[in-house]
Amino acid sequence: MKHFAMSLFTLLLFSSFCIISVGLGHAAGDSWVQKAPMPTARSSLGAAVVNGRIYAIGGYSTNYLSTNEEYDPATNTWTTKQPMPTPRSNFGIAVYQNKIFVIGGASGNSQIEVITDTNEMYDPATDTWTQKTKMPLAGEQLQANVLNDKIYLTGGLVSNDTQLYDPATDTWASAPPIPNQVYFYASAVANNKIYVLGGSGVTSPNLNQIYNPQTSTWSNGQTIPSPISSEAAAATTGEYAPKRIYVIGGRINYSQTASNINQVYDPTTDQWTIGSEMPTARFNLAIAVVNDTLYALGGVSNTSHSAIPYANNEQYTPPSPISSQEFGGTQLGYIITAIVVGILLIVVILILAKKRSQKLKDVAAK
Repeated sequence: MKHFAMSLFTLLLFSSFCIISVGLGHAAGDSWVQKAPMPTARSSLGAAVVNGRIYAIGGYSTNYLSTNEEYDPATNTWTTKQPMPTPRSNFGIAVYQNKIFVIGGASGNSQIEVITDTNEMYDPATDTWTQKTKMPLAGEQLQANVLNDKIYLTGGLVSNDTQLYDPATDTWASAPPIPNQVYFYASAVANNKIYVLGGSGVTSPNLNQIYNPQTSTWSNGQTIPSPISSEAAAATTGEYAPKRIYVIGGRINYSQTASNINQVYDPTTDQWTIGSEMPTARFNLAIAVVNDTLYALGGVSNTSHSAIPYANNEQYTPPSPISSQEFGGTQLGYIITAIVVGILLIVVILILAKKRSQKLKDVAAK
């Protein structure tokens, strides 16, 4: 009887452990690995994700590029796609209903830079580009963010305006301007707010400016630990990693020195921590997120027009959720499943033990 119960108890522990282990398959977090590099080395590019695939578009490499390359994280392979009609860099890029919108940016040649108001839409399903209504005010060195089915383009080199694009109607409007004009900044969306982080053009490039579309107001969050510009940022959703904003790379405090710093912001607590450093120090890079895993693409190590850009594709896996409050639905589901399995196995043990005990009593009675 004792050996029987111990065997079942061991089975219970093993089954629960297996379920939890599968559910927390992303547990090896806060780490970087090298992946297949982009076919075209470049900086000041844009990156967007549609259906789990990353599109690295445009950028600069001795001249402005129209390059469009698709990366499949599942196979670690790149495919060349239809080039963007207008070669450019330092534009805003956003995804709406599986379409990629590339807005504004710098165009021209290595001697003459032109700030553009171009708005072009890429459809990955058909590998085609479509011209859309131009920006009211041309802009570059700015970011685009999707919130409530609208695309927000904030600040940039030209002004502190917030230009609001409705992709459903192909029309433009305006939102409150950002209090402190910035360019070469990074931004991300979390908790239904836009976070504009760091950048040039302000007294200290460590500002954390937050836009709330519900109230149409700007506020300030906790400043960035290390002032930074020309960096990249992306947010994780809480599904496979805690909900955080990662601010990676850039130039420290207006210097020409490339950084590999990984500054991690919790939008819920308004607190900063530091993650593992990116393997390659660089700025003017792009970051894309697939299943809460980050991919840092391209960039450069100095500001010279003759600087050779990187083709690097470095994958960052954030830490897995560490508390029940941070579990996404998938992780929590695995834990609940493990608990249910454990309870069922305990019930089975008790039933079988009772039957075995009764059988032994019946044998003894005979």
